[in-house]
Amino acid sequence: MAANQQVLLGYGGSAFDSDAQAFFTAAGITDATQKSAVNQLVLDLKAASLWTKFYAIYPYVGGDATKHSYNLKNPITYQITWGGSVTHNSNGFTGDSTTGWGNTNLNQNSVISANNEHISLYSRTDSAISTDVDMGILDSVFTKGTSLQLRNSSGNWNVYSQGSVTGTTLITPSSLGFFSVNRTDSAGFRFRQSALNIDAGMTQDTRANGNFAVGGQNTTGAGIAAPSGRNYCWNAIGQGLTQAEDFTLYGIVQVFQTTLGRQFLDYDLQLFLTATGITDATQKSALTTLVNDLKNYGLWTKMKAIYPFVGGTATTHKYNLKNAQDTDGAFRIVWNGTVTHDSNGITPNGTTGYGDTKLNGSTQSLNNDSHLSVYVRTNSAAADKTEISAYNGANAYWSIKVRDTGNVTFNGIYRFVTDGFISVAGNTNSSGFYVLTRRSASDAESYKNGSSTGTTTTTSQSIPSATVKIGVRGDAVASFSDRNIAFASIGNGLTDTEAANFHTAVEAFQDALSRGIV
Repeated sequence: MAANQQVLLGYGGSAFDSDAQAFFTAAGITDATQKSAVNQLVLDLKAASLWTKFYAIYPYVGGDATKHSYNLKNPITYQITWGGSVTHNSNGFTGDSTTGWGNTNLNQNSVISANNEHISLYSRTDSAISTDVDMGILDSVFTKGTSLQLRNSSGNWNVYSQGSVTGTTLITPSSLGFFSVNRTDSAGFRFRQSALNIDAGMTQDTRANGNFAVGGQNTTGAGIAAPSGRNYCWNAIGQGLTQAEDFTLYGIVQVFQTTLGRQFLDYDLQLFLTATGITDATQKSALTTLVNDLKNYGLWTKMKAIYPFVGGTATTHKYNLKNAQDTDGAFRIVWNGTVTHDSNGITPNGTTGYGDTKLNGSTQSLNNDSHLSVYVRTNSAAADKTEISAYNGANAYWSIKVRDTGNVTFNGIYRFVTDGFISVAGNTNSSGFYVLTRRSASDAESYKNGSSTGTTTTTSQSIPSATVKIGVRGDAVASFSDRNIAFASIGNGLTDTEAANFHTAVEAFQDALSRGIV
């Protein structure tokens, strides 16, 4: 057994990692749930080869100032000195926005290497206050150091990363959840909010000669500045992480917070759950993984509309996961005719039923940069049925017919039937995950279950000026489908790798709901 994997017997014979046990002893942690959560945190960080990348980890367990001051990575170094008015409880610590903060006693200039830095925090407060800074160290003229402000009064974040300010960039109107800043080279840094990664360019300057603050910003020569009133249940400082490593860290920290009952869901997901009223634990877990996967694969920003069809009702099935508002402009579906809604998704009746997404590709800048997708659970005989389509009766089709007459998958990519369709012969099973994408005027491709099924270089016509409909031909007068559909999406064009990753994410989602068919 490697030294860093040594385990010791805890109370009642339970085995604890030796580093976890050292923390328990120093901080006086005795609660069984907290010890189990911290021990698993340590094991997960080591299994992911992340443990050695940290100088300080503050899990904020134990509920008082003393216990919250200890560094999990090494309890005899970088112990926090609390200043001003700070409240401590089972949810971590909360400053008073006036005097309260924590001095980590970790000097950026002495400990942190140039172009190799990570800071992270987990906030449990959603607030927009222009003066509150959440973590950092800067010099008095803001040209050296690293600092993170989650959300100012305009709903923006401010980040410094070993240099002068990057400016403000709107991410999302929320300061809830996991946030991190990573620098691994001199050209720029990465900012993460939960599962969403943002690359930002800012040339590295230099580090500040002062200690990192938590719950505020330490300014060299001036002391604490802009103390925060937010509630925090995690801080860490270490070496720069890759995007993959940082995403893994987010997942590990999310599990840790969930064990302690103080986690927050991804903000976009929370909006969807609030709109739909979904509370089922299995469905929430599946959606959490789906959103995380789409963001980690870089697919989230390529989506205009995502329809996961969970919740089992016409109401829950109408909402767009990407923008969960009950408006035409948010592309929530309007159901027409007879459509059956259940735990497997939607099933139109084949004669009148369909859904209108209200999304018009021509007004959403999708011409020659688009995709449609649909997950079909029904293996039925070949027939004139359309699963997703836009068509105004005068211009070219944009549609997927998964198994048309003659066992052919027809993929209409802004062309007429006889002029540039991607036709895939020999499809004897209509079930599966279908994607149709156009990447340019002369580059279009179709996929089934993540694998390419056909291409065309025929020059495109304009994308139809019509709303995309699910379960019928785009003009809603013919080719009604009666197949069960468990997922659909509309958005920008996808590469081969993105299409494969998309399939992986969607199939995992369907499997988690026990309705996968691949």
